[in-house]
Amino acid sequence: MPSKYQIPVSEFIRESKAGSINYTDFYSKLFEKIKETDKKHNLFITLSEKEAKADTKKIQKGAITGLPVSVKDNICTKGIRTTAGSKILDNYIPPFDATCIEQTKKEGGIIIGKTAQDEFGFGTFSVNCAYEIPKNPLDPLRSCGGSSGGAAGITAALDMPHIALAESTGGSISCPASFCGVAGLTPTYGRVSRQGLIDYASSLDKIGIMASPYAWNYRRKRQTRVNVPRCFGAGLHESWCGYQRHENRHPERIFFRRN
Repeated sequence: MPSKYQIPVSEFIRESKAGSINYTDFYSKLFEKIKETDKKHNLFITLSEKEAKADTKKIQKGAITGLPVSVKDNICTKGIRTTAGSKILDNYIPPFDATCIEQTKKEGGIIIGKTAQDEFGFGTFSVNCAYEIPKNPLDPLRSCGGSSGGAAGITAALDMPHIALAESTGGSISCPASFCGVAGLTPTYGRVSRQGLIDYASSLDKIGIMASPYAWNYRRKRQTRVNVPRCFGAGLHESWCGYQRHENRHPERIFFRRN
């Protein structure tokens, strides 16, 4: 049987704003799924389950109310270990949030953990991570791409609402997004603040997002127009939402494309 939480991000946000989401139940199921996936694919360096569940008690209503957000491990998160994929920073716990994290929290996002990456961003396949090498959930023998491999991998693996914050210097969002079959958005340089980013090349680094291009939908039988939240100033606008039926009775796919 399908989970009631296998819904598009837009629907989750709408229900969350309406008070229809039981956050205790949702986040318990989410972290069960993440832990199960992480054992197989090594997509997180640090999980922030305790912090996330505490944050659900004080969610601010905004563009992404109650939505789980994973964060690449070179973006500083107050009180949550941030290593940039390096053992040099193994014990570093930032005393502040990066600007994009502040904005995420302000809009109601819940930080669920820090995703695996190449050490300080040096790499294209995430094999230079000083911790476990993330594996592609579509085929564990293949690379997630990099350097934001963990972000792309968890986005592909989860069948629950979620978006990932990632960072690109020269392809570190678009490359892993393509390897894992998810949507990645690299904004124009300077569009999103880099304050709080452990940089690779400060004149080239861009903070962006990844999301699944579809979510399993068991209820809708028709094409629907949805609003994709404008997150982090990255310029996501209203998009079309459609579905595709499969002859083998797989559920409909809801997919998003830019206008």
